[in-house]
Amino acid sequence: MIRNRLSELLSERGLKTSRVAKEVSIARSSLTSMIQNDSEMVRYDAIDKLCNYLNVSPKDFFEHIPLNFDFSFDEEPRVNITKRKKRPTNFDFNEMLGLEYFEFEMLVDVKTPRNDKINFDLELKCIGAARDNHLRQQLVFNISNEEENAALKKYVDELTPGLRNVLFKKITKQLNDYVLPIVKNNVENYSVTYVDSNTEKTLHNEILQSQVYLVSDIFREY
Repeated sequence: MIRNRLSELLSERGLKTSRVAKEVSIARSSLTSMIQNDSEMVRYDAIDKLCNYLNVSPKDFFEHIPLNFDFSFDEEPRVNITKRKKRPTNFDFNEMLGLEYFEFEMLVDVKTPRNDKINFDLELKCIGAARDNHLRQQLVFNISNEEENAALKKYVDELTPGLRNVLFKKITKQLNDYVLPIVKNNVENYSVTYVDSNTEKTLHNEILQSQVYLVSDIFREY
């Protein structure tokens, strides 16, 4: 795995994103994406400008550990959603969703420095819905066979805290892309209209704006 250390390099120098973006002529949105390691494609000229501006070499700009993690998901997840008999009058996400269970397999392939591939089959299960600190709706999952796959944690623990964060964000994005459309496609699009504000809230929209959160001792945010 590889990531850039731009966030630490700017923090060590007390530099603000807006100032750096102006000085090196990189769009602030692009620079922010680089700082968060959200960009899969980084231009060589951008790296060159930043290395020169920060007076660092590429080996100090990047962090690399020769381990890679690939994820794939069950093509036939086990999902059961209770159908409502009456249309809701209040917007209660859990009640409207009616999710009885959602279970699927997440296959993890770890590629080692010797190019060996070690496989782990994880069983994920939805354990409920909650809201995060920003009041954003979450569908919470855990790994029901985590103890049986304790060896996977040893590989994850070889990563630096920064690379573990990158891995956690990668898993979260892939889980969102997998889980949320399945849930949306299996529920009716209930809606509630608020007369006072003349606004409408729909279940499908709330689902797509929510996020999957994985509770795990193997994969954690740092």
